[in-house]
Amino acid sequence: MLHNVIEKNERFLRFCCKVAHTISFVVILIAFLQIAVPLWTGSPKKEATNLLQTTSILGHIKFLFLIFLFLGIEQFIRCLIDIDFKPNWILIYGDKIIYLYALYVFVTPIYHCGVFTSTHNASAAIVVIAAIFAFIKSILWIGIGKVLKIIVPIVQESKTTI
Repeated sequence: MLHNVIEKNERFLRFCCKVAHTISFVVILIAFLQIAVPLWTGSPKKEATNLLQTTSILGHIKFLFLIFLFLGIEQFIRCLIDIDFKPNWILIYGDKIIYLYALYVFVTPIYHCGVFTSTHNASAAIVVIAAIFAFIKSILWIGIGKVLKIIVPIVQESKTTI
């Protein structure tokens, strides 16, 4: 059944694979430009360093996870299409990468809200609401990681039986 669906949609899957690959390199380019442009614009070194330390560190971690996500999508589609394809480290450890991203999704908004409430004298309700939404998003990402952990061996097994 899976083999028939893949055969019918092979052109579309190959297109999706190329799009995911292209998006991953665009994200790499954007992350590089976010670091390089403040340094090349001639702004004082102290301002560029402060900018990098305060805004870009957490943003670059998110870019890193986005790169892994799109490369993982590309590798998963390639795993579906190509019979001789062996899962690489992104697919093998993809669930762990997603779990780390779920932790990042949970901790980052709470950290930002904590910094906001301490600097702006806001109520703790903001942190509680942010924690609830971050928890929900984290649970969704953990579910995606669990599904990936189950699906990759199933796809590999189905390819060996064909």
